[in-house]
Amino acid sequence: MRLLIGLIMLGMVLLVCNAMEEVAYEGLRLDMSALTLNRDIIRTITPALNRTLNATFHSMNETGSFWTALHLTNMRITYYKIHEERFDINKYTYNAPTYQLKGAFESIYFHISFHYRETWLGIPISTGQGSAAITNVNNLILVFFNESDPDVQLPHPWDIKNLTMGGIFAPTTWVQSTLHKHFIPTFHRVVDDAMYDFAHNLLRTYRYIEDVFPHDIDLIFRNDILSVTPTVGGMYLTIAFKTNITVNNYIHKKMYRKMNGTIVPKGDFDYCLAAQLVPDVMDALGKGGYYDSDVPGSLWGFSTETVREFFDIMPTLHERYTGDETFAIHCQNSRFETVNDITQRDSEYPVPQLQNPQYCFIYVVSTGEYFLLVDIFMRFYYEMKCKEEAFYGHILYAELYNYKTLPVLPESKRLLLEPHLKSFVDFFHDSELISPGVKVVPNRHDDLKFDWAYIMKDEICFYYKEIHRPNEPAQITTN
Repeated sequence: MRLLIGLIMLGMVLLVCNAMEEVAYEGLRLDMSALTLNRDIIRTITPALNRTLNATFHSMNETGSFWTALHLTNMRITYYKIHEERFDINKYTYNAPTYQLKGAFESIYFHISFHYRETWLGIPISTGQGSAAITNVNNLILVFFNESDPDVQLPHPWDIKNLTMGGIFAPTTWVQSTLHKHFIPTFHRVVDDAMYDFAHNLLRTYRYIEDVFPHDIDLIFRNDILSVTPTVGGMYLTIAFKTNITVNNYIHKKMYRKMNGTIVPKGDFDYCLAAQLVPDVMDALGKGGYYDSDVPGSLWGFSTETVREFFDIMPTLHERYTGDETFAIHCQNSRFETVNDITQRDSEYPVPQLQNPQYCFIYVVSTGEYFLLVDIFMRFYYEMKCKEEAFYGHILYAELYNYKTLPVLPESKRLLLEPHLKSFVDFFHDSELISPGVKVVPNRHDDLKFDWAYIMKDEICFYYKEIHRPNEPAQITTN
């Protein structure tokens, strides 16, 4: 009974520990089950191994005793097979930086063909065709997370199996020895070389992300690996990224604040995005000119768009204008102030907030002369939402936080201007932020089912589940 109680308590402790497991990231985090990551690895290796089918091998010649010689020609890899069901598809071993996916006998093997000719004093005494299977003795796929992109290797040694040869008095033993000595080293280099872009393909979907909503602006997120960590008792691998934002290839912004995300995946593939992305992307877009716009006077609460609307606010305008001139308002995100993330992180339920600095100037249309410049600091209270498998920010409430004018207005005139600024700020109530509109498309998207999104503190996570489970084996074959 005591043992049972002890096991129950241990289980509860492990659950609590797992629930509190955190990983720091900057922008994007992936929580991938062993099943999903292992299938991604196998799928990514497949096009790499396809290249081995086009490899060319030099003829191999070896001299034996009593003036005999062996010549191997027309050597080629004819096909290979990957048996997913022979891998420990729900398991992995990770000792940084090496990730190991273990397979059973002949989980990956290659089939080769060749011609042979044995001669004595240059006279052919046996000729024919042959074939063999080449298997990896370790039955391992190694992935090295030691760079911005991971590398992969099928490690030595290789073995030659099922050697078959046609012809009379075929020198089977000699051919097998020659293949081991001379062909296997070349074959291993060919396999290694064929995987040169595995590194880019395994995480490409997550490293380079473009925004998903239609813009006339090029918004790109580049994510570099920050850490790779076994989580959830080693059942998941969490890859944390640091994010760089580029707008139109000339505005660059790096996310600096690390987010401590709690690992509680709901699917086989969960990706989480920090709310920090909203202000950072808005800042980059603003400095790239995306939010520059001409604002109608009615949005500021003016009845007309004539200069006389400002006569009470700025009486000196009487001296320069009749009042019938048309004015225009142009607003843009400040090129100097930053869109700041001001979330109340110490509260139990923090509300994401940001300070959005708008730089507006009012000018006379006919002359282009501006007569009032206003720096408006708006505070947005927003929430994270899911739309079409993408993350976007939704403004719940906007308020006028502060403002500065040039020329500087006395307090009595500021009181007359302020309702117009509040009218402008009210426009942003209950509105959708174009920024960031980020959607991460998982590898093997057709093999995964999107379930939904969930909010955790100041991050939003999306989760997918594998459609087919390991009891439905898949074999990848290339002929």
